[in-house]
Amino acid sequence: MQKIAKEKNKLILVSGAASTRITNEGCNDITVHWTYDTYALANGTAKVLVKQGGKSWFFLTVDYVFGHSLEKDATDVILANGGTVVGSVRHPFPETDFSPFPAEGPGLGRPGDRAGQLPATTRSTRSSRQSGSASRRSSRLAGLLVFITDVHSLGLKMTQGMYLTEGF
Repeated sequence: MQKIAKEKNKLILVSGAASTRITNEGCNDITVHWTYDTYALANGTAKVLVKQGGKSWFFLTVDYVFGHSLEKDATDVILANGGTVVGSVRHPFPETDFSPFPAEGPGLGRPGDRAGQLPATTRSTRSSRQSGSASRRSSRLAGLLVFITDVHSLGLKMTQGMYLTEGF
């Protein structure tokens, strides 16, 4: 859409996409990116956690372009700041059962599902907390895309101690 808008000299306001391509290689003088992107989300959370000692990361990532991009951007930040990524698993979207996936943290590289059902972020966070693995001192949850509605859905007990970056 950016390319077509540029060709037609029409302003484009991007408010739902989070790809860094919008503000990097697709950047032009008539596009306004009105939301977060995977670079900002990764830097806001991963960089701070690594500097606070969260050096070892494991990703539970939604298996489509957004999830891949968010995991890549977070991995770049983690490695650049002296951390390591010990592994990752990808899950289909939407996923309802996260019990087969490891619940090690930090790093929840997936967006919430805004289609009226409980978001994937809340399901996986609840699963991690209930299994007990995310409550260990050595394991923290980093929600790379978490909305206030996710926090309300889970409640303070489940989200206490979670690290996240709010895009707005």
